[in-house]
Amino acid sequence: MSFLRNRIAAGALLSVLLFLVGAIAGMFVGGAVTPKTAGLAGGAIVVGYGVMLGLGFVLVAVLLAAKLPVERLKSAVLAGVVMVGVAAVAIGVQAYLAQQGRAADAQVEESKRPRPVQPTAPVQP
Repeated sequence: MSFLRNRIAAGALLSVLLFLVGAIAGMFVGGAVTPKTAGLAGGAIVVGYGVMLGLGFVLVAVLLAAKLPVERLKSAVLAGVVMVGVAAVAIGVQAYLAQQGRAADAQVEESKRPRPVQPTAPVQP
C-alpha cells in the first residue's frame, strides 16, 4: 500500500511541477505570438496559452507516473524541480531586461526634452 501512496504522491508532485513549467513556457510563447495591438485581450490570450501548455504537460506527467517505475519517477520529480528553477531564472532575466528597457526608454525621453537656454557671458572689447 505504501508503494501506491508513494507513486501517487510522486505523480501528483510531478504533475504540479510540470504544470508550472508548461504554464511558464506557454506564457513565453503566448507573449511572443500575441500581437501588440491585441489591447486588453492580449493578457487573456497569453494566459490561455499558458494554461493550454500547462495542461498538456500535466497529461505528460500523468502518463509518466503511470508507466515509470517509482525510482525513475523520483528522478523525474527531481528533474521537474530543476526545470522549475530554470523557469524561475528565465522569469527573473526577462523581468530584469524589461526593467532595463524601461530605464533606457526613460533616458531617451529625457534627452528629447528641450533644455532651458543659458545666456552666455558678454564678449569683452
